Amino acid sequence: MEAVLAVNQDGGIKAECDDGTYGYDCLHNCSGHCLNDSPCTKQTGHCDRGCEPGYTNTDCSKECPSQHYGMNCTGRCSGHCINNEPCDHVSGVCPSGCQDGYTGTLCTDDRDVLLQTQVDNVKNQLDSFRDYEENVLRNQYCFIKSLLTWDDAKSRRDSQNGVNSQNGVFGSIMHCGKMAFLMTSALMGPGEK
Repeated sequence: MEAVLAVNQDGGIKAECDDGTYGYDCLHNCSGHCLNDSPCTKQTGHCDRGCEPGYTNTDCSKECPSQHYGMNCTGRCSGHCINNEPCDHVSGVCPSGCQDGYTGTLCTDDRDVLLQTQVDNVKNQLDSFRDYEENVLRNQYCFIKSLLTWDDAKSRRDSQNGVNSQNGVFGSIMHCGKMAFLMTSALMGPGEK
């Protein structure tokens, strides 16, 4: 191996470049992305021990190519970053968050999204009962039972879309009095893939 010689500040010749520099007269700076802060070679600037996560090339001077990240750029971005932004070249995280339908650190987890809403076919039934103690009325409760149906309801899980479209019955108990309520049903399913 050939020694790299450089001229020092007082005009004398020194035998080796300082850490962080390389080449003839040590005029070039290392990338600063060698693995574990190891020095680059004094002759070529290469990182013999490899690169930090997020960097590539023999001298670790280039960020991972688009849609790749991590050690040796082997991580593949999810492709679900909001506004189709590229993921972070080091961590794979989407800088502005995930597209609708995805969640998680790397935007790889499906999240249920609203597929359709239904405001018809809602039937409500109101029942009441009284709570007595020693023949004295303590409370009067109302039970509201609602039956929701969808026009295209099925009795099984839709295996193609992964959507459960069964009819539903919902109920709640509350003190009786003046009541007003709005009921909207929603069909939820996994995000687009």
